[in-house]
Amino acid sequence: MLKKLIWTGVTEDRDELYRLFDLQRAFDLSYKEWCEFKNFLSIRQIFFEAGIFEGFKTLRDELSHVLTLVQVHVMQGQMPNMTIRTEIQQRLRVSLNARIDGFGAVIRARFGFSGLATPTGKE
Repeated sequence: MLKKLIWTGVTEDRDELYRLFDLQRAFDLSYKEWCEFKNFLSIRQIFFEAGIFEGFKTLRDELSHVLTLVQVHVMQGQMPNMTIRTEIQQRLRVSLNARIDGFGAVIRARFGFSGLATPTGKE
């Protein structure tokens, strides 16, 4: 059926189908990487200081939420609507970056680099 749709479908239908394929592929790759990250944390959590582990855990959970938002649509064979895409972009561009910056500050403080300027020139 998919082959038939690809070969005989209207151009817009084919474009939508390719977007869905791209979404599925991106989700599969992202989910695989997230699982590896999650396993890495599970195996090594006893070696991390509590504050550093909490930073990793926060990143893990934020990524998990984004993947869950996408997974619902992938499983239904639909592209996420604009509201969901906006939420995903907000989480990836703003929330996750802020958490990474905060986590970086924790690591710098832990290893005594808190007096050094960050790449943006701010402390």
